[in-house]
Amino acid sequence: MLAFPAFAQEIYAWTESPIRRTIETGSSMVLDLRDYGYGEEGSPDSSFSIVLAPTAYRLTGYTQGYPSFVSNTPASSGRLVITNAVVGTYAFTMRARHTSNPGPANSGRVGVRITVVDPNYPPVAVNNSYTQAHSTTVDHNVLSNDIDPNGDPLTLSSENSPYASVVSNKLRFAAPATPGTYPVTYTISDGRGGTASAVATITVPNVAPTAVNDSYTQARSTTVDRNVLSNDSDPNGDALTITGENSSYASIVSNKLRFAAPASPGSYPVTYTIADGRGGTASAVATITVPNAAPVAANDSVLALTQIPVQINVKANDSDSDGTIVAVAILSGPANGSALLNSDQTITYTSEAAYSGSDSFTYRVTDNDGTHSGAGTVSVTVDNSYSVSHIDYAYDALGRLKVVQTSTDLGGLPVGWVAYCYDPSGNRQSVEAGAGAAGAACE
Repeated sequence: MLAFPAFAQEIYAWTESPIRRTIETGSSMVLDLRDYGYGEEGSPDSSFSIVLAPTAYRLTGYTQGYPSFVSNTPASSGRLVITNAVVGTYAFTMRARHTSNPGPANSGRVGVRITVVDPNYPPVAVNNSYTQAHSTTVDHNVLSNDIDPNGDPLTLSSENSPYASVVSNKLRFAAPATPGTYPVTYTISDGRGGTASAVATITVPNVAPTAVNDSYTQARSTTVDRNVLSNDSDPNGDALTITGENSSYASIVSNKLRFAAPASPGSYPVTYTIADGRGGTASAVATITVPNAAPVAANDSVLALTQIPVQINVKANDSDSDGTIVAVAILSGPANGSALLNSDQTITYTSEAAYSGSDSFTYRVTDNDGTHSGAGTVSVTVDNSYSVSHIDYAYDALGRLKVVQTSTDLGGLPVGWVAYCYDPSGNRQSVEAGAGAAGAACE
């Protein structure tokens, strides 16, 4: 407290604490020195004036006279009047003195700092829209299009979504697997009490399912329900449905592909379409192979005479359930003779000379679809003893004996013809035999 010397029996007091006030741009105010402790003790009618020290005024960074919007007129009022303040920080010295005795002994000084600021305007938050893949986490800079009229830095202060959080002044969104639109209301603040809210809308798009081709083997003339969805998938985890197919042999039953295999073997592609219920579709091909039934080569048993060729129609007792046997092939030859394939797909067997006993060879047949049978076995019993029960014979034009027809041998094997040829001394030179009734002539 600074006490002024007595003058005319009056004592004056001045509070030396500086005066600090903050006001907004364009506003007005009055500083009354009596509110700050200056005045006559015991009398509110003290007579004093205010003098603004012209060299003590400072405007944020430089010194000059006091600003035009500051006035102390009339000085005797004891008031400092501020009108239409301009932005800035103003520091100056106020001196008060007694009007009847203006000497230095009857005056006091105090510092005054007036800060003039723009009025705070709330920030403006602008809605945002983003597209984000499912099951991903992205930090979105929602402040990028928000503004503050005062240029204050903005802070993201809150959000209202279970999928969102505030991280490093950004909106972190953890997109769920389920596609859809997710609005997030967020609030921003300017640090001076101004706030605003906006909505960030994150769209999680639907991803179409993936259909994978399938392959099956199915017996002819059968009906089977195929679960073609077993290897298909949906990125969003949606349930898949078969919505269409393009085959006359197929239908959709209980969300499976039912295929009625035809009797004809072959490969039957079926294009089917799946849907995820959200507009996403995909197609794939299920290929059903109806295999050809292999022909069956039945075993054969044949009687033969030693070194006498016998023609065998091996396919006579063979079969094919869905086609025709068109070819014969010898797989392994006999151990005691030869087997030759004829152009008419019969096989001619001839034993070795003087051989008598069992022999065999294997063969297979092929159908019109190119499918082979398993091996069929031809078992041959070879007999080297001949006994002719009946002979028809004749002479040719040269007088040579010609055997026309015989009946059977001892084993009951039909013999087409057998010729016994002798020399002039009556010795048998050779025996010839063959099928049919043509006979042979001895030379």
